[in-house]
Amino acid sequence: MQSFQQFAKTSQIQKLQMTYLMKRAFLMLQMTNLELKNFLETEIEKNPILEIKPNYNYNSNQANDEKKTFSSIKYKPSLFEHLFTQAKEAFFLKKDLFIAENIIGNLDKRGYFSLDIKIFAKDLNISQENIFKVLKIIQTFDPKGIAVKNLKERFLLQIDNKKSLEYRIINDHFENILKNKINIIAKKIKKNVRDTQNIIEKIILRSNFDPTEKFSKDFPKDIRADVSINKLGKNWIIEIDDDLPYFEINKNLVNLLEKDKKYSSKKYLFLAMILMKNIKMRRKTLYNISLYIIKKQRSYLLDKSELLPMSIKEVAASLNLHPSTISRSILNKYIKCPKGLLPIKSFFTQNLKNKKSSLDLPKAKLFLIDIISNEDKKAPLSDIKITKLMKEKGFDIHRRTIAKYRKILKIGSSNQRKRYL
Repeated sequence: MQSFQQFAKTSQIQKLQMTYLMKRAFLMLQMTNLELKNFLETEIEKNPILEIKPNYNYNSNQANDEKKTFSSIKYKPSLFEHLFTQAKEAFFLKKDLFIAENIIGNLDKRGYFSLDIKIFAKDLNISQENIFKVLKIIQTFDPKGIAVKNLKERFLLQIDNKKSLEYRIINDHFENILKNKINIIAKKIKKNVRDTQNIIEKIILRSNFDPTEKFSKDFPKDIRADVSINKLGKNWIIEIDDDLPYFEINKNLVNLLEKDKKYSSKKYLFLAMILMKNIKMRRKTLYNISLYIIKKQRSYLLDKSELLPMSIKEVAASLNLHPSTISRSILNKYIKCPKGLLPIKSFFTQNLKNKKSSLDLPKAKLFLIDIISNEDKKAPLSDIKITKLMKEKGFDIHRRTIAKYRKILKIGSSNQRKRYL
């Protein structure tokens, strides 16, 4: 009986270690070169058995050139870095910091946390109650409106006074706001339509729709590539340009820790091995994605054909990886190739069949914007009326196409565009 309990305990520890290993691997996978370099330097500093060694295989002239390149870049922390810095100050228990790290690492590109809490808690082997507790604290971090499920929650988080009329309007009437049913909201809150519209407009103008903008949307033009691919004769050369600190485990320090009864090197050895494995995994994944790009887009890279359709799902299936792993790997990363310096994600296209029609789209879109911007806001034009005006100007398109263009341009329907002032 005792041996079974010991086996179960060991199995549970191994499972937790594997979960931790995978989560850390995903977090490192989505970091850019500069983010990963800063992250590693911090991790090495925290681990007493690790030490940075000079990398004699690295070209010193190349290193100097890269330093000049980086010195010209105004560094902005990623959203992950910004939030995790706050998490380290907010959480003192290792378990809470572990939860926070995984919540932050699983936010989508607009800062939403849309994972199923039940499944998320099961994956981490932690209670849902603890997940909620940590999540609520993260939602108080800067920028306001982060780690929520939807836009409604984002707006509510940005209103400080929870007893205010503004809070009540967003909380109770958000669907009607989206549908521009101001008159219905006005009746409910016992205000006239004009005052109600003014209140709603003030809330919208004051609210931040995307708190992640300043962290992840703008990239410097002279950013260094994460991967380089070049053709040399008949062969293609792939280089992972990460320029990471070269580090090793100091065996003497391991022996010293083992002699001291108060400390153990096992924990530090485990963390060191995780770090090394994750770096290898990151390099291997980027290498395999680059290899797939060469195989699939060889003609495009050599200016012999157009870009072929290539999806994240297709690459994931070929490399026997989950699509989310591919998404994380290509996030904010660049590839230097015969076509120049390109975002890796630019090679991923779901469908190129409608390329010809998309080329005609800009003129139609511009004219549509012009029509809507000059319409009477108290009586907005219907899609049918817009279709007639478009046809008069030589655009032979249907009403359904107008609706489609509006969605692309994020323009509401006539009811949603109506103003009561």
